[in-house]
Amino acid sequence: MNTRALLMLLAFLGWSWFTWSWLSDNKQQCCLSTQPPVPSASTTEAAVTTNNLPLSFAWGSNNPVQGSGYGAYIKDKTGSLSAGDSLLIKTWYYEGEPNGEQLAIERAEKLRQLLKDSVKGGIKTMVEKRNLADSSYKTQQFVAADFSVLRNTNAPAPTVEETDVKVIVRFATNSNAKQLEPEIDAALDRLAGKLKANPGMKAVVSGHTDNVGDDAKNMALSKSRAEFVKSKLVEKGANAANLTVDAMGETQPVASNDNEGGRKLNRRVEINIQ
Repeated sequence: MNTRALLMLLAFLGWSWFTWSWLSDNKQQCCLSTQPPVPSASTTEAAVTTNNLPLSFAWGSNNPVQGSGYGAYIKDKTGSLSAGDSLLIKTWYYEGEPNGEQLAIERAEKLRQLLKDSVKGGIKTMVEKRNLADSSYKTQQFVAADFSVLRNTNAPAPTVEETDVKVIVRFATNSNAKQLEPEIDAALDRLAGKLKANPGMKAVVSGHTDNVGDDAKNMALSKSRAEFVKSKLVEKGANAANLTVDAMGETQPVASNDNEGGRKLNRRVEINIQ
């Protein structure tokens, strides 16, 4: 083989190698571009983050989610219902939730169906709109309902109401009692016993009044009334350091102040166990 033929052979082999390499690279790029994207970890995670709320909802959903402590929560909200009382279910929707007011209505109806067999008396509902203060609500469960008792002010107000997490005592007049009625004394005996048996248990003692009289005087009266009940619990063996006093005055009525029945319901001390 002469020199010219050798050079031509080498040139041919070089051109062939370059062409094969170029075609292989382009084929690989083509195949890679047609592969479907692999979903990231964030796109495969659940859309809603759960939490430990006793009762919650997810964004745009009307289904109530029962969480840890749901039973105790409902018992606390409904345990003080008396004959003739009604339970008010208040639900709301946040700005931007789909279907808005209709969504809140459906939430209320779901809760009504959930509670209708266990709640004595009637159930009423109301809905409202609330501003969205935290965009994280769109990805985690949140509170969108609350409950309150609508008192029958024509029925005699019970002097004492007791649940596992709350005790309510009521006063006959808008003044600080100097002596406890036997029914109240017995209830405080039971509560003090529970507090002594559970040294880590704490309670908030909050005083309330009706709207008769001066606002400032009622605030002072509610504080005096709460401190009086606290002192009785301490006398019965409760640890004073575990009892906190709050004065609410006439700011948190549970019934109308337009009649004596409602005013008596409002003249109270609530002991909320924590």
